[in-house]
This record gives sequence, C-alpha cells and structure tokens, in this order.
Amino acid sequence: MIQKKGTQFYTLTPNDGFGVRVTATGTSFFVPASIDITVLSLVDAITFNVTPAMLNGAGSLHQLNLHCFFTPPTGSYTIEVLDAFGTVIDTIMATLPAGQLSGTQMYYQLILFIV
Repeated sequence: MIQKKGTQFYTLTPNDGFGVRVTATGTSFFVPASIDITVLSLVDAITFNVTPAMLNGAGSLHQLNLHCFFTPPTGSYTIEVLDAFGTVIDTIMATLPAGQLSGTQMYYQLILFIV
C-alpha cells in the first residue's frame, strides 16, 4: 500500500497501485501531468488510477509531475493522493501568491519509491 514518508515523498510495493485526483476551484482546469515521461490525462475532480504496470518494480524511483496553471490567477487546486482503496493519504493545496499573472503555473513533483 502507498505510504506517505515525507513532504511529497511516498513508498509503495511493486504490487501497489494508487490514485491521483486534482480538483480546480475558481480557475479553469489545466494540469499537464506525467509519471517520468509518460503523460497522464487528468480530468477535473476525477481520480486517475496509476497501476503497478505503469511503474518499474522494486528498487525503482519515479517522479509524478503536476503543472497547475491558473487562468485567471485566482482560485486554487486541491491535489490528492489516494491508496488503491480510494482513501486519501495526502492533500496538497495549490494557490498562487497575490499579484501573479494569469497563466502562471505552480509545479509539483511527487517522488515515488518502489520498495
């Protein structure tokens, strides 16, 4: 089962899958995402399930990359990491500091270590 070990750092076994869900509030949803270089097609407020077949097995390290674009520059994104049963194990709030321009992005990189 996926476990949070630190800020944006997680471990899971080779047989574990997990989910990622990004929800936009007050901004249009535009979140290009990938695991390493494999593109993920995220949809607002819908869980994307990452299967064990998408990862390289024991001893591997992966990067889950999320680029949250803010158009307009107000609002927020809620990023949730879920275990295979749908339980939220981590929540990250993405908001821009005041005074940022429309189209500004916040970049999040989550590290996944397969043990």
